[in-house]
Amino acid sequence: MVRLATEKYTNAKSKIKKKYVHLTNYSVQKKAAGYNKNEEGEDESSGSKWTFAGFKEHCAANSIDYDKVFKRIHDVIIKTIISVEPTIAYNMNRSSRSKNICFELFGFDILLDKKLKPWLLEVNVSPSLGSGSALDKKVKTSLLCDTFNLVGFIPYNKK
Repeated sequence: MVRLATEKYTNAKSKIKKKYVHLTNYSVQKKAAGYNKNEEGEDESSGSKWTFAGFKEHCAANSIDYDKVFKRIHDVIIKTIISVEPTIAYNMNRSSRSKNICFELFGFDILLDKKLKPWLLEVNVSPSLGSGSALDKKVKTSLLCDTFNLVGFIPYNKK
């Protein structure tokens, strides 16, 4: 999910407490006068939330190398996971008898600066899977389906 701030970013001291400049969280931005909710979820690159596919379309339309940007984001994520791998392994071994029957979903908040350099803001160990819009439902349902497929979840079927 790509979230956009409703006000242009600045690090000016006079704007440091302006939450609509610095936070892209839905719970914050939805209250901003400039928030543009994508009600239907059909257009993936309009409003204040986009899909990665919508971001890719935006990049193509603006001569931005999406693959290069995404490779940089991927690099930040990989380096972050490597930096905490001992902690993840310890917690996994402590809470499960088999490393093959557990998983954890992380939410990475990455900021892109004006040069499209990614910056890690935070990692959420319990990312929100709530859906306040059709776009949320589309993205998060796909995420859950992919996650369950990766871990080999087989839904219960009544026969």
